[in-house]
Amino acid sequence: MFCREYLVDLNATQAAVRAGYSRRTARSIGSENLTKPDIQEHIEHLMAERVARTEMTSDAVLHALEELAYSNIFDVLDVQPDDSLRVRDVRTLSKAVRRAIKTLKARQTSRSVNGARETITTIEVAMWDKLAALGMLARHHGLLSPERQGGAASDDTEREYTVTMVIPPASPIAHPV
Repeated sequence: MFCREYLVDLNATQAAVRAGYSRRTARSIGSENLTKPDIQEHIEHLMAERVARTEMTSDAVLHALEELAYSNIFDVLDVQPDDSLRVRDVRTLSKAVRRAIKTLKARQTSRSVNGARETITTIEVAMWDKLAALGMLARHHGLLSPERQGGAASDDTEREYTVTMVIPPASPIAHPV
């Protein structure tokens, strides 16, 4: 049961808890389990089955990472003649561009201007972390060997880049979120 639970999130401690071990001992038992050859073999077997079942290939993963690494926020936004930004109609975006979008949120607020109510729509677009995707690709292709990194440890912290725009009341939204 530990092996199947380990495949859920590749977290040995959580796998041990889900497999029925106590929370107090889960960390040490999970770590110990990963050192046992029979458990290692069974996890490898289950992973191979999953790869075959899902038809996931390393080429597909590399292609997805390339899409993220080379994504461009201006595939999602248009610069208007007045230099304001508009989100393109998401129905017209390619699948690759849509996959590069982490979040797309719309928020409406009302305000009173000269006695009249107007609604302001704010749209936030966040793209997946290009630097992380580039880093994974560079490591895969051996471009970030310890010598080339200058001995620096890799930085796996999540970065989020968000573009926020305010649509004036008279402007239509291409596609409500």
